[in-house]
Amino acid sequence: MDRSEISINLTDTEWPYTYTDHDRQIVRAIVFDDNGLFYFVRAVRNDEFGNATLIETSGGGVEQGEELDSAIRRELREELGVDVDIVCRIGTVSDYYNLIHRHNINHYYLCRVKSFGDKHLTEDEIEAFHLSTLKLGFEEAVAEYKLRSDTHLGKLIMNRELPVLMRAKVLLDDMRDDGLKWETTSTEKLLHTRVFDVLQQSETSATGISGDYIALDAPDCVVIVPEYCGSFIMVRQWRHGEGRITLEFPGGVVGRGEDPRLSAERELLEETGFRAGSLELIGTCSPNPALFRSRLFFYLASDLEPTGEQHLDEDELINCRIMPIKDVVGSFGTDEMTHAFTGTALAFYLRRKAMITDQDEREELE
Repeated sequence: MDRSEISINLTDTEWPYTYTDHDRQIVRAIVFDDNGLFYFVRAVRNDEFGNATLIETSGGGVEQGEELDSAIRRELREELGVDVDIVCRIGTVSDYYNLIHRHNINHYYLCRVKSFGDKHLTEDEIEAFHLSTLKLGFEEAVAEYKLRSDTHLGKLIMNRELPVLMRAKVLLDDMRDDGLKWETTSTEKLLHTRVFDVLQQSETSATGISGDYIALDAPDCVVIVPEYCGSFIMVRQWRHGEGRITLEFPGGVVGRGEDPRLSAERELLEETGFRAGSLELIGTCSPNPALFRSRLFFYLASDLEPTGEQHLDEDELINCRIMPIKDVVGSFGTDEMTHAFTGTALAFYLRRKAMITDQDEREELE
């Protein structure tokens, strides 16, 4: 799980800047419980910032000589009446309140509620801010921040805290995913073939479920998208599994210990008789993670040079066909073009072309 901290620097877009005369170190927390609910504070204030009803994360200023971890625990006990486990630091957001000439350095934490107790609010928090607790689902919290951005202060708070809440949601989703993991305790080879080994894996889930599952240990493969004069070079061959001739991109097996790029060069030359002047890795994926341990590597081949000769294995019977790109895209999913590897290669190719188009458009705007 990626727990890298965010670092955001914001300016005050609501009041004009004149000068800053002090910094304030602040601790704040995204607080959640085991039911997936989040805890915030509601403030209703009418002061130099205006008349506003606000949503904000619980937190406050760090006292002289106080550690940040101690400060956030204290603030959450005071404002929410909760004891928490600190899961991790989310990061730091720097923002400004130009109206009071203050620079805020906000240190954000992700905290899980451990137990509830009494709040210990200050007189100002009770009388001036009318502080209360908000318990909301994620979507409700996002909607509340947007609703309360109708005031100057509310907009500054939303700009500061929504990115933190979004990051917290990602962290929590990743934490929940940890409960989906299984550990392999033993592996037995049931069958060896020249194409793959059939394995039986004894596994135990993070929640204590145990069972035996089948996995196929197969070599990695490469698929090559050969782009030639506005067309693709395709191959036609008999597929024994489906019992028919199919139209697909060239490709093959990565040799044991072989660099997939070298495999792609070799397979392209052997199956089509074309040598690539340029090979670009445009994607990689699993053929089917439910069964296969292997990976697929997809390469875009360009600057092609015909050698005029294929170099096929004894049991390889392959014809080449040069087809316009639009015809290949339109043919996928027909009876002739059914190979999922070809469809995935097309998706990676089209994504690559879209990225180039977007980059060109950005350069034109600049």
